[in-house]
Amino acid sequence: MQTNLALQRAARGALSRSVKPCGPTAADSTSSMCAVASDGVQLTPVGALTSKPYAFTSRQWELKPTDSIDVFDAVGSNIRIDSYGKQVRRVMPRVNELINLEWISDKVRFSYDGYAAQRLTTPMVRTNGQLGKTDWEAAFNSIKAVLSTPGVQVEGRFGGFVEKEALVAFRELLGQLGAAENISGPTPLTFTPGNDFVFNTTLNGIDEADALLLIGANPRHEAPILNLRILTNVRYNNLWVGSIGPHADLTYKAARLGNSPQALLDLVAGNGPASDILRKAKRPMVILGMSALQRADGQAFLNAVKLLSKDVKIFQPDWNGFNILHTHANSVTALQLGMVGRPSTPSKKASGPRVLYLLDYDETVVDRSNYDFVVYQGHHGDRNAPIADVILPGSMPIEKNGTYVNLEGRVQKTKFVSAPPGDARNDVKILQALGVDLGVYDRSGSPQKNVGAASVPDTTATSGQLNFSDTPITLQLGDFYLNDSISRSSKIMALTSSRFKKHRSNF
Repeated sequence: MQTNLALQRAARGALSRSVKPCGPTAADSTSSMCAVASDGVQLTPVGALTSKPYAFTSRQWELKPTDSIDVFDAVGSNIRIDSYGKQVRRVMPRVNELINLEWISDKVRFSYDGYAAQRLTTPMVRTNGQLGKTDWEAAFNSIKAVLSTPGVQVEGRFGGFVEKEALVAFRELLGQLGAAENISGPTPLTFTPGNDFVFNTTLNGIDEADALLLIGANPRHEAPILNLRILTNVRYNNLWVGSIGPHADLTYKAARLGNSPQALLDLVAGNGPASDILRKAKRPMVILGMSALQRADGQAFLNAVKLLSKDVKIFQPDWNGFNILHTHANSVTALQLGMVGRPSTPSKKASGPRVLYLLDYDETVVDRSNYDFVVYQGHHGDRNAPIADVILPGSMPIEKNGTYVNLEGRVQKTKFVSAPPGDARNDVKILQALGVDLGVYDRSGSPQKNVGAASVPDTTATSGQLNFSDTPITLQLGDFYLNDSISRSSKIMALTSSRFKKHRSNF
């Protein structure tokens, strides 16, 4: 085994089972959700511990293995997808000492039953208030009729599963329509981030830290494998952890420093025992979460960390303790492409129609009243497909080869497992075909003019500005098991979520 996390026993008699301790004490481990508890099924290769959803579904030699990566968070854990025909039967971890060791989260291991559920398989157009099936030509014609209207205003939003290739095509298409500056993703920012807006310490570097400050982050739900590395350091090296944000069970002891920006200002000013610990640390780390950075005063949190680094050894010649905890698989890719802005809602006073193009975006429910026409391109009929005027069925990450950049800035690829169902098509092909139909692409699928990265205005000038609001920090992701379109379509994830809410344990 690659780690020193000891197994323990939970319950008694026929209900006895092996579990990995997740809480700061043995008592906490059996009553708190670990998010990686299912990794116990891989500890015995002969099958003494088995995965219940996989049991009796297929034989090992019947499965086709495909090496890929996890796209449910920004860590990019290495996985193997075992499929039988078009059905995914099992998801297993692959050993990668630089990223996930040999572990994966419960979500990526068990949410595969949601791959085929609630799929969008044919184009649809709304007629007389009702969505009905149609063909690709009719769907494109409906979009073309609206986009050709004089004065049209276009806004685009993309979801967290969209790969780099589709993001580039999406930016090019909307750029041809004059909306390159009006595209946002699941974690829009109000300021321009720098090139170091990644997890600079690296996942392996967590082992060297002797003090950790979490700001608006809950790594247990946002990056379970990263949290497991923190837990290992806490347990075996007595890593000190302080947290600024809402109270959360992180599975290890953490000093609660407060839930307001004032707690961070106190650290900058050198007030309190936590400040002394950070200043004495030889390898201090700061993890800044998107729940803080997405706020209207997100730049102020970044500025405060810069000021804190004057007295705390965050930046050293051989150490970079400044880290951003991204929450989506494509967050770093979007930063590299300049697609991080917070677009303005189209004006209702404008003469032309207000059009919203959603590329697999289901992170929040869109306010339909702000738009005259909505296009939804995606793979699951989740939150926003029902409000669309046109639905274009796209492909899932397992149905194409795609490029992702993880939170460290490491480039990785997903691999093709099976073709999308029905009339669903690859997202890049859809965007290119629509561009050709609109006349903004040539017949080869190339844009008629080059469109650069969108420029997001930097709303603050210097690192000394600390214009915080008084609003407490709130965590954004919600239910770990049901915070994306695939998981919400999974019966296993729904059962797991309900059992955790009722019993505070899952397995």
